[in-house]
Amino acid sequence: MVTGHLREKNGYFQMILTYKDMNGKRQTKSVSTGLPVKGNKKRAEAMLWKTRQEFNPDTAMSDKNALFADFLNKWLQAVINRVDADTYALYAYDAKTFIIPYFKDTAVTVAKIKPGDIEGYYQYERTENRALNTALLQYHEVIKEALAYAVELELIRDNPADKVNPISGEVRILFTDFLLEWLEMIKHNVEMTTYASYAMCIKSRVIPYFEEFKLTLKDVTPKHIQDYYQYELNEKGVSACTVIHRHANIRKALQYAFKVGLIAFNPADRIERPKTAKFVGSIYDANELEALFAVVKNKPIELAVILGAFYGLRRSEIVGLKWDAIDFKKRR
Repeated sequence: MVTGHLREKNGYFQMILTYKDMNGKRQTKSVSTGLPVKGNKKRAEAMLWKTRQEFNPDTAMSDKNALFADFLNKWLQAVINRVDADTYALYAYDAKTFIIPYFKDTAVTVAKIKPGDIEGYYQYERTENRALNTALLQYHEVIKEALAYAVELELIRDNPADKVNPISGEVRILFTDFLLEWLEMIKHNVEMTTYASYAMCIKSRVIPYFEEFKLTLKDVTPKHIQDYYQYELNEKGVSACTVIHRHANIRKALQYAFKVGLIAFNPADRIERPKTAKFVGSIYDANELEALFAVVKNKPIELAVILGAFYGLRRSEIVGLKWDAIDFKKRR
């Protein structure tokens, strides 16, 4: 059973629906009526009654997963009662002619759209369509108003368009937040082991260092990156090789920011990488191997140590070993 009541918000009636989901858990959903409070109470009550009858709890949670392009169409239907005819005509033209076609080709949902996604669109308009600042400001108004509606529906908490300046191209996004967004973006484009390596480096090493500085993506300079490498080398005592691996992660993320026009250049291209010392390997003799095997006997790591000792496998190769790599008949 779906129950509900009306609520006033920002001068408009909003419907608050209460229902139980498939797991029996009580949920609430807010739906804008698009009706101003003054003189529309009976119409809002009628709309609430009709919505309660037609509301399907099984699909209620799907709104957050809707593509941003599809949400724009929904917003256009809702905003028609909120603005004058000329404003609506402009919104509809800009949305249907320029904004929706661009976002139709992306997988961006209304719940996960980020400032970088919006700035990426403005950069596209600047470079591909040579859009003037006046046009960009119009597109920005449409996107900002649509996402304000998403906030009102409680599909998102904050409006990401508030962090974007369509004219300057400046994205007021923290460097650390951008790194997390970049990780999420590449998650399905690289091997899981590669993603795990990137995520471990960025989440456990890079972000904890940069968090206290509160640097925006645009504020990061070559010196900031160089200082981080010196901190790792001198304070944490990591090897030059490890710092070079972290440099590769940072540079790759910033190269994407440069590619989509979020920054003017890649600051990681302007630093000096630490020089690595020539590696001199050493191996265990028979007695040392026997001592090693005794230490790890009956431990979870025993098999991994044996495989490493007998076959010279790297850690990643041991962890990634599959049954089809072993020939039991030929014992190899």
